[in-house]
Amino acid sequence: MNYPIKGTFGSSTDGLNIINLVLNNVSKSGVIALPSMSVVTGVPIVTAPVLNSPLLNLQTAVGGKIQQVQNSNYTYTVQLTITRSDGTSAPIVVSNIPVDASGNFSTTLASALQFGDSVSALVNAQSKTNSNYIQSPSAAPLAVSWPIQPVTAVSATAGNDPTLRQCGTNNCRYLSISLTDKR
Repeated sequence: MNYPIKGTFGSSTDGLNIINLVLNNVSKSGVIALPSMSVVTGVPIVTAPVLNSPLLNLQTAVGGKIQQVQNSNYTYTVQLTITRSDGTSAPIVVSNIPVDASGNFSTTLASALQFGDSVSALVNAQSKTNSNYIQSPSAAPLAVSWPIQPVTAVSATAGNDPTLRQCGTNNCRYLSISLTDKR
């Protein structure tokens, strides 16, 4: 019987020749003897993509770039995972976003990003000739920001306004505040 597995393979000098597997709810660990393993040549390395930054509040277009040269024997797509800040329990997954020949990808979301949401992405490479399927690690989540310009100047003036008579026989006191932003 064949079981699909995921693992990281490396040389004995980098410490990556260990793999942990879970089959039928039984966890097994072991060391892989790399010299005895036959590895097919031409399997591309697939790394996490980079999302265009910044991601802004109410933005609906999300894009980025994959970080490897595309192997012509594989079709590359990107999967986005959006974690909402509004308490939505399950993340929103947008799959099968095509990657163009230059490595760029872009999609329009069904609903806008909100301040506090986060977006991560991964790359999938599917062989055009067999069932090989390679998935990258997920990119670090990128937070959605809301770039409100900070106030740069505040002036306050206290005074009397003789037209205000709601305070009885005395004039009401008021405070006039003027705010100026960076724009």
